[in-house]
Amino acid sequence: MAITLSDFELGWLVGVLEGEGYFEYNGCSQKVTVRMTDEDTVATCALLFAKITGKVAEIVATQPVNAKAQEIYGITICGLSARKVMRAVVPHLHFRRRQ
Repeated sequence: MAITLSDFELGWLVGVLEGEGYFEYNGCSQKVTVRMTDEDTVATCALLFAKITGKVAEIVATQPVNAKAQEIYGITICGLSARKVMRAVVPHLHFRRRQ
């Protein structure tokens, strides 16, 4: 069951997606991805995605390519879940990101 986000949660999510989000549309499906080195931020995005979609997104950790790099954490949602998140956040994104 999906839950509506508070204004604060929506604003926070829009800010993260504006800076770190990736939106994809390949003609037959949509995808929203967030990848960064801050695991707690990705976990909060996953929680907010779940509040919007009613589905839990799995956090995937990617090992660094060299010893000096940090581990990268990411979540990806597709299809109907991605469309639900897009409907919630896209109206609040800057013009360039809405394109």
